[in-house]
Amino acid sequence: MPSPPAASEPEEYEEEEFSPGLRALRRGEVVLFGSFPLTLFFSYEVYDIYRFFANDMLPQYRPWPARPADAVDYEDWETVGVLVAAVSLSLTLALTDYLIGKALERRAAKRRSPDR
Repeated sequence: MPSPPAASEPEEYEEEEFSPGLRALRRGEVVLFGSFPLTLFFSYEVYDIYRFFANDMLPQYRPWPARPADAVDYEDWETVGVLVAAVSLSLTLALTDYLIGKALERRAAKRRSPDR
């Protein structure tokens, strides 16, 4: 009877397997998509508070979690605006993370340089 094939274990990625640009792109992707749920929630909350005060604090416009059952629904343009704000905020966070990482790399390279 033939023996079953050996289970192959996945190998860890080598440090040099991906270029620094691809690693930075992957990190940016993780930060962008990882922060999106939080920025979406934050954007909706800020917009709800703005909308409540802009409509003379009418009960139908109260922000979550105090929103009543007969609350006024969002218009399509409001939903699009909140989504654009959330994506923009997530992109800003990803770009800020990238720039901070580059600044820290430059600082570490200066400390390691022999002409210092």
